[in-house]
Amino acid sequence: MSDLQLSLIGLGVALVAGVFAYNKWQERKHRKMAESVFRGNHPDVLLGRKQSDPAENDGSAELRIEPGTMASAQDGEVDTGQATARSELPAMEESECDAREPSEALADPAIDCVVRFESAERIGGAYLWQAQHQAMDRLTKPLCWCGLNEHTGAWERLTANGSGDYRRLRVALQLADRRGPLADNELTVFLNALQRLADEFLAVADLPTRNDVLARAAEIDRFCASVDIQIGVNLVSAGVPFAGTKLRGLCEAAGMTLREDGMFHVADDGGATLYTLSNLEAVPFAAEELKAVSTHGVTFTLDVPRVAGGPRVFDRMIVLAKQFAGSLGVTLVDDNRAPLGDNALDVIHDKIVEVEQRMAEQARAQLELSSEYTEERVGGLMQHDYIVLPGTHTVAAAIETLRAIGPLPEQTDQVFVQDEFLRFLGAVPLSTLLLEDSEALLVRLLQADPITFQVREPSSQLAQ
Repeated sequence: MSDLQLSLIGLGVALVAGVFAYNKWQERKHRKMAESVFRGNHPDVLLGRKQSDPAENDGSAELRIEPGTMASAQDGEVDTGQATARSELPAMEESECDAREPSEALADPAIDCVVRFESAERIGGAYLWQAQHQAMDRLTKPLCWCGLNEHTGAWERLTANGSGDYRRLRVALQLADRRGPLADNELTVFLNALQRLADEFLAVADLPTRNDVLARAAEIDRFCASVDIQIGVNLVSAGVPFAGTKLRGLCEAAGMTLREDGMFHVADDGGATLYTLSNLEAVPFAAEELKAVSTHGVTFTLDVPRVAGGPRVFDRMIVLAKQFAGSLGVTLVDDNRAPLGDNALDVIHDKIVEVEQRMAEQARAQLELSSEYTEERVGGLMQHDYIVLPGTHTVAAAIETLRAIGPLPEQTDQVFVQDEFLRFLGAVPLSTLLLEDSEALLVRLLQADPITFQVREPSSQLAQ
């Protein structure tokens, strides 16, 4: 062979060897990083301190605490070994604090695909937010990135203008909305983008199983479809149209406000919409044009799953619709222009009650997942007998519901409160219900700074 051929062969061998060595170096580096992020030095519940290497344990045998009965407080003596071990608790508590998961407002495993994204080194929050925004721009489902602030010990949402640096992050992608469940192609974009970001920032992304995520998304979508009901009743004029100025006067007298979407809204004390009034014709209402507008009909609409206390809100809406019908000289009809009598309205009322019961059962089923946890976890100590009420319930409505329930679960001293998406908001003591004004909303009466725990936390946290 010629010198040129020998040179090329030697160059090729050197190139292959270099690639092989580089791959080995990258593999070793990522293995070390994964071991650093997911290290297993969890505190031992018997020793009351962090695990350490065997060599270190040999020199600290005097700190071992064997299981036994606690000394009585009146003995006036404190075991020195126990006191020595207790001095190391702050470091352990800091580690356990870091292990807590973000609140359901940021990442809710019940409705989100939550992915752990962790790095041995801190990552700039603003830089990561910009990178993920470019990588996941094609996603249509709501997405939330949150990171653990190691200075405050709290989880916080990542924003474009954030200044925090994070090593522990969670990524939550909503599994379903009114457009349907999370699609396979969108999940592919999400998972591939996470893997690329993990490679870019030398992080580890604990990616879920694709089929499990798609199955959960389909299940959530089926449930939402079963309760996603909008109730609409129409006020239609059989003859001449009625003037927009008269309609506006009636709406303002009823406390309704015209918003930018071209509909009049009835809102609760918190500003959340209870039901709306819209033009039955194609043109939306506009404040500056109502003087010149006339229409043959309007529609009252109630979005059932977005309103707590749906049956009561529906009854209020029907009362107002009948008042409008009498003042405008029009007829209350359904979408087929068939008159709506009291019997038909009772059927609709019962359907709303059925939907609310189904949503409450779903919320109860989510909370009863605690049976899947052992007594070593907080979830394993949760009780299954409880009362959950919507935050938009008034005190009067709450007391009425409690009376309808009958005998309360044993040791009931408070009711839990949830929002329209079935997310926990807090608790209201029963004594508060007896003392507060009957029209006060439960969401306004929540206990300040409730003590909460994640179901996966060690049960030992309850004693601290």
